[in-house]
Amino acid sequence: MKIVVLGAPSGAGKNSVMDGLLEAHPDVFLQFPSIASRPMRPGESQGKPYFFVTGNEFLQKVRSGDIFEYTDIHGDFRGMSSSIIQDFSKLGKILIKDCDYIGVLALKEKYGAGNVTAIFLTAPRDIAEYRIRKRGETEEYTQMRLANYDREMATAHHFDHMVESITVEQSVNDIMRLLN
Repeated sequence: MKIVVLGAPSGAGKNSVMDGLLEAHPDVFLQFPSIASRPMRPGESQGKPYFFVTGNEFLQKVRSGDIFEYTDIHGDFRGMSSSIIQDFSKLGKILIKDCDYIGVLALKEKYGAGNVTAIFLTAPRDIAEYRIRKRGETEEYTQMRLANYDREMATAHHFDHMVESITVEQSVNDIMRLLN
């Protein structure tokens, strides 16, 4: 089993790069979802972007050991499930996921550092700010994301590699070179 984890500060393009990897190399990568206890939103479906369960079901999966890493976000839980990872790994592709350094540490502990490659995407602060502002969110949201930028950059040392995320195409190419 091989797992690739992408981490990044706000505005570094983590989701765009992950989408680029999945689109350019569908025969290589498969994104695996987490489990969430929040209600499904319009446009979502079971497994996209999460497997949705009730709060009680989630906590039962934690107690059974299936969910080995999780967080509480405003009363809703999100976490990684070993049974989902096992099921997805049977499809023979490199599993890919975005997560923070806590997720990286949990995955390495669960599956071994040799099976998990953690890549941290970086972008200069001015480019990250431009990308965040381009989303059209409120100034308050923009400032919150920018405040998180420095905190998230400080976690880069938990990752195995750093890739500068200026364009999606270049980031995809750089990641593919790292993995070959």
